[in-house]
Amino acid sequence: MSPAETLTALVQETPTSDLPALAGELARALTAVVARSATTAAEPARPAPDGHRDELLSIDDAAARLSVKVSWLYRHARDLPFTRKIGHRTLRFDARGLERWAANRPRS
Repeated sequence: MSPAETLTALVQETPTSDLPALAGELARALTAVVARSATTAAEPARPAPDGHRDELLSIDDAAARLSVKVSWLYRHARDLPFTRKIGHRTLRFDARGLERWAANRPRS
């Protein structure tokens, strides 16, 4: 039996009076699934055609590479083409995209 079938059977077999408690437990389980999914790669990074591997940077690493504050990066994340949203409140930044973007920006 698959995990989805097991959950479906559990919901169907739970007495109606116990459903609110089950809903709370399912919400906690969902949070754990989302957190675990965000921290584990679904598949290993594949080399790009030029031989480089894809790399996603944390907000701290991206801010350091750009020499900006983390708060600046959060404020501008929607407008930056190398931003990757990987969860509800989780951002990562494509290292190669960041480097290309930074190289094409006018120096001030």
